[in-house]
Parts: sequence; C-alpha cells; structure tokens
Amino acid sequence: MENEKRSMKVMEGSASPLIYIRKVKDKRIESLNEMFQMPVVALRADLPVSMKGSPEEGVILSELEKAFKRTLGSRLLFEETYESGVTREILFVVRGDAHIYKENAVFTEESHPLGRFADIDIYECQEEFPISRLEMGYAPRECCICGSERSRCSTEKRHKDADVASYIRQEIDRYLTGNS
Repeated sequence: MENEKRSMKVMEGSASPLIYIRKVKDKRIESLNEMFQMPVVALRADLPVSMKGSPEEGVILSELEKAFKRTLGSRLLFEETYESGVTREILFVVRGDAHIYKENAVFTEESHPLGRFADIDIYECQEEFPISRLEMGYAPRECCICGSERSRCSTEKRHKDADVASYIRQEIDRYLTGNS
C-alpha cells in the first residue's frame, strides 16, 4: 500500500452531520493506526460553517496538502480524502515520529499564507486524541481577525461569520494573485 491514495464519500447523519462525520473520521483514524501502526495526519480547513464545501475550502486544502506532502516526501504511506455535503478532510498515514509531524504541522499553520485557515492534527498510534499544541509547548492558535486566542473568539462568537469569511476570501485572493 505504499503511497496509496483513496477517496471516500461520507454520508451525512440525520441528527448532526458534523458530529456524525467526526465519529466516522475518528473510527477511520483508529482503523488506520491499527492497520499501519504509524501516525495519522488529519488536514482540514478551519472555516465558518457558511464556507464549508466552498471553493475557498478547496483552495486551502489543495495548497496545504501540497505544502505538507513536500514535507512528508517518501514518508507518506497512505492518503485518503473524506468528502460530505458539509466538509472535506484529508488523512495521511506517515512513517516516523508523531511529535516531529506536529512540529511540522504547527510550522505550516503559522508560516504558510493560508495555514491560519487550516487545522492539522496528528494522531499517535493507540492514542484517542491528537497531539495538542499546548503539550508541545506552543501557544494556542490566534484568531485571524483580532489575534486573540482563536478558541475563545469562536466559543464566544466575538466576530460575525460574514466578517471572518470576508477576511478569508481576501487573504485567499491575495495568496492566489501573489502565486500566479
């Protein structure tokens, strides 16, 4: 299964599509960990709900997938994309130390022009939860609008989704015009 790539459609659940998709993804990560006995990288765009499934989500995932795959090189063993009517997520199985991949993920999130609009989680074998930025000694993610802790802004709904979406679109346009 060296460098295998697969795409998998996930059907929306009737109660809550996001919870259903998260449970399916968690089971798949567990299965990949068991099958390969290697870390799993989960890449998703971190966007307001109104932007899920949008062309912007596709641009963010495509560009960060390319950037992260350059980092992985021959250590990439398997790749799989989950798609639903709600969101898309890419899973990679990688050979090596999960903590080093978390450092690479944090670097990508912080240095790539679109990295602040993505979430790259690293799952170590036999671990239920991804390695956290905090346990690695990194600061929490920053809000793209005000620079405060992102989770607080999101939980407290400090910014309108429309304002966040507008900012993200502007940054994507700036990135695309600078890279064409």
